[in-house]
Amino acid sequence: MQQCLISENVDVWLYSYRVLITGPTSGLVETVPDTISVHSLRKLTIAKRGPQQCSLLDWLVHELGDGDISSPIVEILRDNFMKSLAAYSVITYILQVKDR
Repeated sequence: MQQCLISENVDVWLYSYRVLITGPTSGLVETVPDTISVHSLRKLTIAKRGPQQCSLLDWLVHELGDGDISSPIVEILRDNFMKSLAAYSVITYILQVKDR
């Protein structure tokens, strides 16, 4: 799918990962390197700032954007997130992946 999008000059981002099939209804999915879960981000934020609700955008603004939501780095990260979300949404719709 990524090659199709590249050949059509669609400006989206995908990460290809491997899947190892271990049985008719099971398998292992490669982890995405250099990532952290939203749960872990919230735990780090709570440890730093106390128990409060923290969305991914809140974390980005406070940790990478120096508290400014219009920071250039926050804008770039938000744009990259939207590009990857758009790509995955279209692909899962076309392939009828549903809740897998």
